[in-house]
Amino acid sequence: MRMEVWADVISPWTFILKRRLDDALGNRDDIEVIWRPVTVDPTAPERAVPLVENFLSTPMDTAEVEPYTTIMEGMPTARQQTYLARIAADAGIGPRFGALWRINSDAAQRLLHLAYTDGGPTVQNDVMETLLQSYHVAGDDISDHDVLASIAREAGFPGGGALLDGDLTMRDYHEQKLRGQGLGVEASPTIVHHDHVLKGAVNEEDLTEFLNALPEPPEVPEERERLRLAESLLRQRNPLGALTLVEPVLAEHPEQSDILEVAARAYFGSAQMNKARALAERLVDQNPADFYAHHLLGRTLVRLGRKQEGQRHLRLAGEDDLKD
Repeated sequence: MRMEVWADVISPWTFILKRRLDDALGNRDDIEVIWRPVTVDPTAPERAVPLVENFLSTPMDTAEVEPYTTIMEGMPTARQQTYLARIAADAGIGPRFGALWRINSDAAQRLLHLAYTDGGPTVQNDVMETLLQSYHVAGDDISDHDVLASIAREAGFPGGGALLDGDLTMRDYHEQKLRGQGLGVEASPTIVHHDHVLKGAVNEEDLTEFLNALPEPPEVPEERERLRLAESLLRQRNPLGALTLVEPVLAEHPEQSDILEVAARAYFGSAQMNKARALAERLVDQNPADFYAHHLLGRTLVRLGRKQEGQRHLRLAGEDDLKD
């Protein structure tokens, strides 16, 4: 049974959840954990930036602590770091805990993706463990490719550094990030197993209960899953992301109406009007009674400056007044 964990290596909660997940799984071999990419600090600079000096050690004597909430605009405050360090210590992480660098985690997450595609879940898990130790305990800059190559070798993935410098899996990596967005993943870490979702570094009891209740997921064809996620991305106003997921399906099933509709909407939303028109026309030809196809074609023609033709299709869709 496959369970996906959407997580960013720079999130301290990712390390804490991994420790709790390792304990909860124990010797179970019926659940395969796959780490998927999500970005918690999209504004991070391309080059690593040293953090404030008070993160170079782990403060443990602050009486009042507050939960860590986000790292979107940087790293936790000293009080938040104290809170995190105590939780990390309870999870067996340490002796010191806390990043020394604010980094762009994209390269590290691509290394994780490569570890799974090239070596499988066991290799990926070892790379994740080494990455987390390197960043949160040793204080390394894991945005540096030389550091990442060394981490890959240490984790038993010696070819990882060379693969990281290529771009053979860039599209697949980008698609995984879009899958996370389509699934509604907003935080690191988030466990997803079909329709079952668990957010955050939950305690051991809740995590064990979640794992024990996981059902066998239904078999869903890849094209159906891609279509579902593309529709989700359209609702989130990400038409280009939707196209990334739906275009391969469209190429395989160029006459399937529901795929044509999603692709046409994505082309329309991304201002690729001629492509949207071609697909909308195909939908109308397939089913002249499809009101939405007429609506989509009408709107597209209007955007192309062909208002008279567009109005005719909009009227067929039951729209008396032109709305543009």
